[in-house]
Amino acid sequence: YENVKYIQCLMKEVNIISRGNLQGNVTVQGTDEIAQLASGLEHMRQTLVKKEQIEYDLKSAQEKLVLGMSHDLRTPLTGLMAYLEILKKQQKEGAVTQEYINKAFDRVLQIRDLSEQMFEYFFVNSRHHIELEPAEDIMCAFGDYLSELCALLEYEGFKVNTDRLEWRQISVCINTDFIGRIMNNIISNIEKYGKHENEVCIQLCYGNEEVGISIQNSITRFDSEHQKTGIGLHNISIMMEQMDGRMEVNADDLTYCIVLYFPEKKEYHKISKV
Repeated sequence: YENVKYIQCLMKEVNIISRGNLQGNVTVQGTDEIAQLASGLEHMRQTLVKKEQIEYDLKSAQEKLVLGMSHDLRTPLTGLMAYLEILKKQQKEGAVTQEYINKAFDRVLQIRDLSEQMFEYFFVNSRHHIELEPAEDIMCAFGDYLSELCALLEYEGFKVNTDRLEWRQISVCINTDFIGRIMNNIISNIEKYGKHENEVCIQLCYGNEEVGISIQNSITRFDSEHQKTGIGLHNISIMMEQMDGRMEVNADDLTYCIVLYFPEKKEYHKISKV
């Protein structure tokens, strides 16, 4: 009789869950087969609750990001419209000034950068699974990217310090497309916000079964028209997670440092010749 009552109780609870209500617990009573079945149902309910919460948090984060991007786009668009109106008036008066042409062009560049970051955000998020290249030595994996990073920064007038760039025989797995995108984001941020007077320091740091690429530069103070949106860092963080790595950022009013950590792959060992 007790088993019949317990089964009827479980039927009611399962019926509630089947209607989409995941808040009520599944009663686990005893240690027999029925109790084991109930325990499995309760575990499934908890898993669904966690999945639902993750999806809700992700949706909320995406909505917040899109709203923030809409606001960030509105600012340069408003400035662009104002400068174009001034240029139209100046054209009628026959005295168009280069100052407002430059300001309008600057707003166009800001809009382009934001639109590219939005495209990259949706591109990265749409790729649920990526293929990593076979494990290789870190010099082979990172060397060309860091050389290109140094060359581009020096071309833009930055001083680059690589004195602490120590290569060890450690292997990692990367996705070349993502690494290229990450480096482009970092270069773009340094070009926009970096201070040319101080060095950009690039080094490799080694921790607990991981290797990090550390890039540190001095920053200029941001004015109201050049605030960071944060979407670039968000994109980098997602790409690092999809490569089983992580991103760490340390910043204050004077310096900015981003570190890209990649897990060591021990199944690959490069044999060095004596």
